[in-house]
Amino acid sequence: MKATITFYKIQRCGLYKRKGNGVQPLFLGVQDMLDELKNWASGRDLVDTDIFQNKNKKSLCTYLADLKSTSDSAIMVLWNQVPHSDSGVLSLPNRAKFGQIKQADTNAVKADSIPGYPTYFWFIPRLNVFATICFDTNVNGRLAMESYVKQFMCQFSSYVVKELNQQTNTLEIKGYSIDPTNSAEKIYHYPPSFYSLIYPKAQELDMLKIQAPQIKKITKRAVCSYSNPSSLSMFQKVTGLFTGLPQQLTSNQDFSVKAEVSVNGLTEAEVQGLFDEWEKDVDTWQSLDYGFRIGDKQYWFSHAAVKWEGDLSLSFTEQNSFGNIDALLSELESKKSSILSTIH
Repeated sequence: MKATITFYKIQRCGLYKRKGNGVQPLFLGVQDMLDELKNWASGRDLVDTDIFQNKNKKSLCTYLADLKSTSDSAIMVLWNQVPHSDSGVLSLPNRAKFGQIKQADTNAVKADSIPGYPTYFWFIPRLNVFATICFDTNVNGRLAMESYVKQFMCQFSSYVVKELNQQTNTLEIKGYSIDPTNSAEKIYHYPPSFYSLIYPKAQELDMLKIQAPQIKKITKRAVCSYSNPSSLSMFQKVTGLFTGLPQQLTSNQDFSVKAEVSVNGLTEAEVQGLFDEWEKDVDTWQSLDYGFRIGDKQYWFSHAAVKWEGDLSLSFTEQNSFGNIDALLSELESKKSSILSTIH
C-alpha cells in the first residue's frame, strides 16, 4: 500500500539542565520518554489515556492506542476523536444538491466507543527524529502528538515530584527530579519540553537562498477548515474584501485561499524567514504551501521537506490497522536503509 513518510527533527525532548540551554536532557530523552509512556499506558483502558482529562468534553480528545518498539525504533498510534452528537456522526450525501439540503444523515456510534481516526508516528531515538506516516490522507496529527507528549511528560512521567496540599488534600506538582523518592535530589521547577521542526532537504532550501535575488513572485496557498482558529481568521480577512459574501463558515465547509505577490528579488534571510514561518504553521492547516517563481519554474517549500513516498508490503485499512502495527513496524525496519537515505 502507498505511504507518505515525512520526517521531523526533534529539537528538544526532556528536561534540560537549564531552561533553553543544554544539549542533552537530564532525563526524558526520546527513548526514555517512549519507555515511560509505554509503561504508563500498559493495562489502561483507552478512555483513561486522555491525559488532558477533558471531563467536560469541550474540546476533542486524543488517546494513546498503541506503542510498539524494536531495539532501534518505535511506532506510536494515537486515536483522534472526531466531532459527534448524541445521535452519532453526521454526514451528507455526496450528491446532495447545493441549496436544497434539508437534513444531515446520522451514523450511529456504538455504545461505549469513541468515534475517531488513527495517526501513526515512527520514532528513531538514536537519530533524534520521528516521522508521520500517512495512508490515503494528508492529516498527520503531528501537533496533537506533540501536545500529548508534552502533557504526559509534565503530568504523568515518573520524574514528576508531587506534594500534598494540606488545604485541598490533593497532590500538586512541585517540580521534576531524576529520583522523586530521594529528597536529596535536586528539584527542577520548570517543565520538560518537546518540539520538532520539519526535516529540510538542505540542498533544496540552499538552492532557493542562492537564487533569492531572482525570485519574481511569491505564492501562498492553503486549504482551510472551519474548526481551525487560524482558518477562521483567514476566512474573515478574505471575505472582508468582498460584499455580499457570508461571514460565517458552517461545520461542513472548507475553503481554499491563494495569494500572490510580485517582488523584485528576495534576500537569503527573507527566504529563510518565510521557510521558518511555513514550518511553524504548516501542520495547523489542512494544506499550506509557499511557492516561488524563478524564471519559468515554480518552486515550493513542500518539495524542500524530507519525505519518502513508496509502497509498503502491507494491506490494511484504518479499521483493521491495529492488528497490524507489528507488521508495519517490521516493514519499516526492513526498508529502513532506503527510507533513511532521504535524510542523509
